[in-house]
Amino acid sequence: MVVVCGNRIGLYKTSEYRERAGHIRRIGDAAFNFTDADAYIKKVNAERNDPNEPYPIIEGRYGDPTFYQGIGSYRGFKRFMQRYEHFKSSSDSNGYRISGNPRLKARLIKGWTQAPGYIPVPPHVGIYITPGVSGALDQIAAALILPPREKTGADNIVMPLWTYMTHLALVFKHQGEVKTCGISGEGQIDLESLERKIDENTKGILFATVGNPLSTAMEPDIFDNIIRLVSKKMEEFGKPIVIIADVIYEPFRRNQAKRIDPIQRAIKLDLGVPIIETSSFSKMMAIPGHRVGHLRYLWDPHSFPDYREDFTTSLELIYWPTLCPVSNQPQAALGDLFDSTNKKYPVEEELAPLAAMLVSLKELMKTKGGINTDTLFKKEESRSRLKEWDVPDGFFSSSIIAKTARKMANASLQAYSADINPETVEKFGRTAKDAKLVEEIERTNEEGVTIKFYRLREDILIPDIPIVDGQLQLFGISSKLDWIHMAALCGIETENGKYQEHKEYMRRTVFERVYHLAEGLDSLRSDGVYLHPAYYGPDGKLDPDRFNSLFLLWGIEGLRSYSPEGPSQAARVAMKCVESGLPIIADVPAELFLPREERNYQTSYLRHVSLQPKKEMDAMLDIIRIITRDL
Repeated sequence: MVVVCGNRIGLYKTSEYRERAGHIRRIGDAAFNFTDADAYIKKVNAERNDPNEPYPIIEGRYGDPTFYQGIGSYRGFKRFMQRYEHFKSSSDSNGYRISGNPRLKARLIKGWTQAPGYIPVPPHVGIYITPGVSGALDQIAAALILPPREKTGADNIVMPLWTYMTHLALVFKHQGEVKTCGISGEGQIDLESLERKIDENTKGILFATVGNPLSTAMEPDIFDNIIRLVSKKMEEFGKPIVIIADVIYEPFRRNQAKRIDPIQRAIKLDLGVPIIETSSFSKMMAIPGHRVGHLRYLWDPHSFPDYREDFTTSLELIYWPTLCPVSNQPQAALGDLFDSTNKKYPVEEELAPLAAMLVSLKELMKTKGGINTDTLFKKEESRSRLKEWDVPDGFFSSSIIAKTARKMANASLQAYSADINPETVEKFGRTAKDAKLVEEIERTNEEGVTIKFYRLREDILIPDIPIVDGQLQLFGISSKLDWIHMAALCGIETENGKYQEHKEYMRRTVFERVYHLAEGLDSLRSDGVYLHPAYYGPDGKLDPDRFNSLFLLWGIEGLRSYSPEGPSQAARVAMKCVESGLPIIADVPAELFLPREERNYQTSYLRHVSLQPKKEMDAMLDIIRIITRDL
């Protein structure tokens, strides 16, 4: 059929393009901004005709942790980004590295769980920096899945029920089929069901080790048994089957002793099963907007070597034309950050102003010859006033130390968002005094103002810092051994210590908020509210260890429904909120986390990102009470 250029109708009516459009539309089955609930909320706001005052909602759709009050990105990331902006060359901060940042790749390739029993990864482990987990899965699917063939049909990927919507969407995008296996009452993959679903067209098994939307965590022995099962199936069909493990929520796992490193477990089993790990810095580091993720793979060169060569070549050919799809600056910042945490360097933004103060005091003592010509007063008054106050030689006031430090290090200090003034000199002076680096004395002037003076102790040697164009070169000081020692003496926290604190805060806060809402919803069971049964232990009570990420599946019996044409339960809840004059509970229809053929009345849930402050959650529970009372 001849199609006139630009005739979009003629173009669409050809069978090839109609088929393509129908295939792409399948992605809409797994995209929450195409849901009836989302459309209804947009309609309500459009009818208000006031963009500055949208209808009040309790937002539970977005998995971006920074969206929720009291949860933020790790501040150390911002510090390292700022360092790159100010101290590195334009090429370093704004250029690109086609293969990705080498320092970040070197850290990621080792894996995160270097606990006792860790085995160094072999040299054939590969790593790619990708735009989030979605970018990793897009690259993997493009390398694994071939278009449907007339004789053999479509390649398929097997996933468990309740799988992340992007897992589904990207298989659909690359014209693969999704086959689903069942899960147990504990939320674990049903191995018998998985075995039944694997066939000669299966290219991979894809799952999250800690789930979205379900939040249950895979047991390590289940992971090992999946490897054993896939090994058996590879032998049966005479071709490789790749295990793809999304581990993005592993850092939130309640029992960190059970944290799964897919490649470590595969190395120890040594069955030749190809393993791919995907993750990103969107959740624990909480920098989702930077889209920095990775895929890491282990494929034994002796296991189906021809298939391996095809796959690894495909990965490379798909990746290289992008010229690296992730901005260089966040990659480089993360690479340096993890180098700093690994080596337990002190936080440079805290060390640099202290170092500027100490070096300035050292410089004053050297240039003044130990004689204080402080500039608190006019020159002719200075000596007599200090003598009157009995200020010994070698002591300098906080004001002249601050003035000298600004003169010597102002450019660097500004890059660290730091400033040296008399007050900060006194702050660092207390620190240096406690570390027995300086002596401190106080004097009070006629107005009753206390002035502090400092002198380096005679037995203390302050390390030199290079000076270029009259400015101290403070960048990188945290990696210098002499200054690492000084930082330890002064009690300056390490970057590793800061990051561990951040992770503990995130784990604690996420669990407390998710479990708080789960308990609240569970208390409403008599009102017809239900949670997914995987959250309950054998005693029928909520099991805290079943809550390992950000999400809850819940519903209201009186609004439970399913029809391919809608409305979803999420849309019905939103409508009921508006009918009652209440804020909308804005959730994602849980059907999006299932292939269309698996959706039914029993799978009618709402997925809620449970990161709101407890006060907002309690307001949500009050709304649910009102809704259920009116049903």
